[in-house]
Amino acid sequence: MDYREKTKLKISIYKMSEKEKQMNKEKSLINKVAIVASVVLIFSGMSYATTKIIEKIWKEPEVITGYYKEDGSKNENPIEKTNEVNLLSNEEVENFAIQKLKKFGKGDNNILNVRLEDRPQNTNLKYIVEAENRISISVDATNKNTWGYSNNLENISEYRGNKEELEKVVRNIIKEHDIDLEDYKLVKVNTNTSNEETAYIWYYYFYKDYGTFINKYEEVAVAIVPEINEVFWFIVNQDKFENNEILITKEDAKNIALEAEKKIETGYEIEDVDVKIDIAKMNSRAHFRLNNYEIYKAQTNGEVSIEDLVYYRTEDIVRRCYMVTIIYNIPKHNLDSIFTYFIDATTGEIIGGNEHYYTSGITE
Repeated sequence: MDYREKTKLKISIYKMSEKEKQMNKEKSLINKVAIVASVVLIFSGMSYATTKIIEKIWKEPEVITGYYKEDGSKNENPIEKTNEVNLLSNEEVENFAIQKLKKFGKGDNNILNVRLEDRPQNTNLKYIVEAENRISISVDATNKNTWGYSNNLENISEYRGNKEELEKVVRNIIKEHDIDLEDYKLVKVNTNTSNEETAYIWYYYFYKDYGTFINKYEEVAVAIVPEINEVFWFIVNQDKFENNEILITKEDAKNIALEAEKKIETGYEIEDVDVKIDIAKMNSRAHFRLNNYEIYKAQTNGEVSIEDLVYYRTEDIVRRCYMVTIIYNIPKHNLDSIFTYFIDATTGEIIGGNEHYYTSGITE
């Protein structure tokens, strides 16, 4: 099977009039694809229909193969680098890293290397800065507000602490980096061992709180060693939530996913369908599954060698979506027992998926 042969999944959410179809044809001349949603407005006890043009966001993904060599190392040029003018320069990134090293009390560490890295799964680029003593700093290639720090600490297993005291330390460290946690919620605290009594690394995760939703892609996370209060790693992600409006219903989303399911032969009977609304990031899992099911299944089950892995490269977009989980009538330990479609709540497009139940952390 040719990996590059792809079929375009077309989902019609609303029936359009002939006039509306003609409008869409005209818009295609300027590369704007839209769907037409009928919106009922209620005012002073009266209702009337209006037409709202919604631009689609899904783009046909680029197919990436041969990203890795047989030994697991990366091929030299598997992806053509972008020529975007807004990329940070090496000098900007190095200066940023030096400032962060000073903030973490590592100002005497020399920078050893700065490199730009791509990813086969999405279009994001990031810089990796290597410093002495196995310290590294990552920086989003277009946004210095998304970055990470890693300190490969040794001989730390004897240290102990407690959650409440360490939280105060973590919050102070975050404040030192001029990060305001006012709109963030501490969603989870983990440790590196099965119980707090033996833990010597504690992990604190703060996510942006939108009231009804938590956006885990706007994140501040810190791993800390108690007693010495040394940062093991520090992560800041600022993948902004587009806060798109809800124009399709829960039932619409369910039907879209079920129609998609008819296009693949899983050989399984659907036992149940679960639908909830959440925040999710675009990915290619559903597209891969719908367009290359046999290869998707083999790859998911670890039956494809690393040099033959197939990736469908998408943008990194965070949207409000319906999570439509298809549950099959097979043993739950089977990797094929569940698949969740991400159905965009505005456009009705399938913009991603996952091989399990998905939640970003709904607060209500």
